[in-house]
Amino acid sequence: MNTPEVAPDEPPPDAMNDPVGHADWLFDQVSGNLRNRRAPGTWSRLDSRATKAELREALTEATTAYTSLLREVAEADEKFDRLHHWIMAGEPLPHPWAKQYTPVFTETESDA
Repeated sequence: MNTPEVAPDEPPPDAMNDPVGHADWLFDQVSGNLRNRRAPGTWSRLDSRATKAELREALTEATTAYTSLLREVAEADEKFDRLHHWIMAGEPLPHPWAKQYTPVFTETESDA
């Protein structure tokens, strides 16, 4: 990425003064959320001969993990929505998606 990583507590680049920087920040927010994946907990590898205490502990851990996952999905969805609205408003694309557009003309089009 051409822009430096922005810490979560720092404000984003100003959309009016630095639209490309803001687009990159939006992209970084979405991609960062998708990159950070939590490793499966011990509850996912529970022994079939687990005791009731181990089952309760695994259930508590799985409940916590599920709640956290729901929160992370909601955050990712909100970040993606902001990026989507930015792009649909015709604002600059983030650097990873921006391409130099060079029209390709056929001979008949260039002769016209």
